[in-house]
Amino acid sequence: MKKKRKLKKKIVLLFLSVLIIFIISLVLGLFLHQEEVKKVTEQKIKKKEKIYKSRISILKELYQNEDIIVELSIPSLDFNEIIVKGKDNIYYLTHDIQKKEKKQGTAFMDYRTLEIDTAKQINIYGHNSIDRDLPFAILENYQKEDFFKEHRNIILKTEKNYYSYKIFAVSRVPKNYEEHMIIAYEGEEFLNHVNKMRSNALLDTKENITKNDDILVLQTCLFDPKEFLLVFAKKIQT
Repeated sequence: MKKKRKLKKKIVLLFLSVLIIFIISLVLGLFLHQEEVKKVTEQKIKKKEKIYKSRISILKELYQNEDIIVELSIPSLDFNEIIVKGKDNIYYLTHDIQKKEKKQGTAFMDYRTLEIDTAKQINIYGHNSIDRDLPFAILENYQKEDFFKEHRNIILKTEKNYYSYKIFAVSRVPKNYEEHMIIAYEGEEFLNHVNKMRSNALLDTKENITKNDDILVLQTCLFDPKEFLLVFAKKIQT
């Protein structure tokens, strides 16, 4: 009987030992996996930061302008525009990227955007012209359905990161329209705001926008009649 008890005890201890080793191995494996995932993620972030931060820094030095804030690109159109952000929404209407007086100004971000990387809504404004070939004139083409469908992807490159957006609607609005100028809404108010802006859209993908989404609004002028053209895009995961 004693031998049986000893044998049973040994078996139980052996089982417990194996179980403990298994649990330790499992926990250690999960920890190492999490650390590896964290390491890979950090490397990706650092890689992005290194690429895009250095680009913005180079542009600031090249143009001697600390107001340079992002690069806006539409990859399928080979469109790339440097965007500044001033202390108001007036200065860059009549000044170029080197802060020289210029009638056609330069494309700029709404000065009320405090933190690009977490902004709920980012507005970027750019002049259009009847007699000059200005960069934001390309937005006029988004009134055509085929063009709208083919060129929906937009990239914003900041000092810290880059973000992808996908166009979901295009509208023409009167010059006195102000709904899109409200950029601080949150929650249900944000959803109501987006629905108001897209209610009379020329083109709309019917893309679902949630309270957690962030949007980009591009604005330029139209001339017949004199209106604003608004292009709306939703931030997507990268």
